[in-house]
Amino acid sequence: GGATGQSGAPNTGGGGGAGTQAPPVTLQTPGGAGGSGIVVVRYPLPVRATGGTISIVNNQVIHTFTSGTTSFVVDNSAIQLVASPFYTTQGGGSLLLNGTDSYIRAGGNLGVLSAYTIIFWARRDAENRMPIGTTDDAFYWYGDSSWKYVHGGVTGEYYYPKPTTIALNTWGQYCVVYNGSNVTIYRQGVFQGQQSTTGTANFTKGILIGYRGTGGATFMWYGLISSVQMYSRALSASEVLNNYNSLRGRYGL
Repeated sequence: GGATGQSGAPNTGGGGGAGTQAPPVTLQTPGGAGGSGIVVVRYPLPVRATGGTISIVNNQVIHTFTSGTTSFVVDNSAIQLVASPFYTTQGGGSLLLNGTDSYIRAGGNLGVLSAYTIIFWARRDAENRMPIGTTDDAFYWYGDSSWKYVHGGVTGEYYYPKPTTIALNTWGQYCVVYNGSNVTIYRQGVFQGQQSTTGTANFTKGILIGYRGTGGATFMWYGLISSVQMYSRALSASEVLNNYNSLRGRYGL
């Protein structure tokens, strides 16, 4: 602010003025009012942010707002954040799950599907955790190892080959496509393998992000997850690759 400062708009916080008394200024001498500026809120981890810009210094969240309006990260009443997953700006916006009790309930009845595609971006910070699952355990992605499914009432699990390397602590795009005849796995937009299977897929129990329906903390996702997408059709190989190429820059790839 200036010598006397100007009051800022609500929820803004420019620097205070220097006061009106000539030096030396005593502690009792009031400074000027704060002028318009940005607001920085600092609090300990973990926290779910609701807008603004996030950074972390010395295990403290620095949450900066530059306007008077913010919005919740998740505002769909069908989505529930469990145990406060932490929002981070990494990857253009992602959720950090703590590997202990945080996950997301992402909607309810998605129907009985003859085909589907699930794509997500994730940074694995531990092996053998569940990035995607359903509340009835009919479907889940096990670590970076397999896709478990129930098609036409028959349970299967595809332990896919991994010709493409995605190391721990590295962002990756993961995709499963089911076309009514095969389950196909893509990683980083690249075909990894497929397994024959037929029948409809029952997604009426709802999707979980960062967990499966059972198993406790052993399977809780530890790391970042972002851009979770589900389609009620089988995306082509070129569409999966286009998704990878259009978003890879956000994840430093």
